[in-house]
Amino acid sequence: MVEPTLAEKPTLPTNVHRYGCVKDDIMFEVLDSVLTEAECRALINRMSPALKSVSGALSRLHPLGEQRASKTEYCLSVMENKRFADVIWQRLMDSEAFASIYKYTQREGCGMPLGLAPRLRLLRYEGSDRFDAHYDRIVPDEATGSESLITVLIYLNDGGGVDFSGGETLYINPENMAESVGVVPRRGRVVLFEHCLYHSGSPLQHIDDSANQRKYVMRTDILVPLVLVCGWMHAPSRGVAKYANLFQRLGYRTEVVESHVGHLFMPPAWIHAKSPTVAALESAASIANNDDTELVIIPHLISGGGCISWYCVERHLRQRGVRFFVPAMIFDSSPNSGKGFDVFEGSFDKILDDFTSTTTSPVKRWIARTVLKAGWAAVMLRWSGRFGPDPLQRNFAKLIIADAAIPKLFLYSSNDVIITAPEVEEAIAAAAAGGTPLDQVNFHTSLHVSHYLDYPEVYEQSIVNFLTKYVP
Repeated sequence: MVEPTLAEKPTLPTNVHRYGCVKDDIMFEVLDSVLTEAECRALINRMSPALKSVSGALSRLHPLGEQRASKTEYCLSVMENKRFADVIWQRLMDSEAFASIYKYTQREGCGMPLGLAPRLRLLRYEGSDRFDAHYDRIVPDEATGSESLITVLIYLNDGGGVDFSGGETLYINPENMAESVGVVPRRGRVVLFEHCLYHSGSPLQHIDDSANQRKYVMRTDILVPLVLVCGWMHAPSRGVAKYANLFQRLGYRTEVVESHVGHLFMPPAWIHAKSPTVAALESAASIANNDDTELVIIPHLISGGGCISWYCVERHLRQRGVRFFVPAMIFDSSPNSGKGFDVFEGSFDKILDDFTSTTTSPVKRWIARTVLKAGWAAVMLRWSGRFGPDPLQRNFAKLIIADAAIPKLFLYSSNDVIITAPEVEEAIAAAAAGGTPLDQVNFHTSLHVSHYLDYPEVYEQSIVNFLTKYVP
């Protein structure tokens, strides 16, 4: 096939970028010959039988602040095909356009892209169909942790009067709608642009239902990963922030969820149900805006509290219909044994000694141990099934057994008395038996959730090596 080549692109109008990015820094490229004529025909033939009409007044937020109704009409067909998405992505990476993609990720600090979303969407326009001016998704404030992504439009037939007239993709100045530039559809041509560009799909000029008066375009997105740092129980905020800062320094977007001991006694439906982080992830996925974006989440689970948090966050996201997938998972001082609370019987006295070692008064020491034992007894009742299923066994069954296909990194220590090395090694053995791709690092001397504090360089390099290997 002919190698993809950069095509001449129009000069974007003023104010086209939602947040005023200067034109030279905007991610916007036009690339020809990405798909062959045969591939374009095959996609149309394969996906056309499933086309369904999408029509209605969509309420959108106009960039000038007024709420208006936007009329959108077209036919849509959806196909999951990761293999073909990977083929297209490889062609994009081998093209001159990839330099602009890389520049964009550096500007946004959002990490290297993972590839294209496997959810390919065929859109057919005919008659008076069009897609009015819009942003591909409404980007939340930076406080939510959401970042804009990149839209990939692939034209499957020719405009410019060949197969149809009109139907250009227009990039518009929202303050002066008459100021716009267009990209003419051409078979095999790809347009790459930030979600933050104000654009529309202009209507066809032929009001005719004949087959050669139809515009076909395929839509997908470039996926950028987000690391979700799930902290240990009652971790200080600045302690968890160190992990978020680590991943931000490596170029990843991050979100944080915290954990507390009350989560041991709560049903999963309650834990993080109203968390701002869950709301931010839901917003980042943009499921309310035509399902334009699929979220990529890499969970970083610290101790048992982190495992509980991720179990519940994942549950909430799936129940709310958020589209996401997990390419890898990182376990720090976790997970607990799949045997449940019985594994703690031999180590609880040592844990009590560690917690009360700084108390010099025998009376205060006795009171502290009594309170801790009472709390421990309540935990045992909860974990033994008296108040519900054992969360340790539940987490182990989900994260290690059910999620066996997800690559995992285990960071632990032989000196950890909270979640011991034999517990983690039990999880490693179970994961390996299930065919899980994995890496493991035993820090030997560091205590529970102290591996990064004691060995920052080794810790960071272990994560970099793992993500480079399994999340290219």
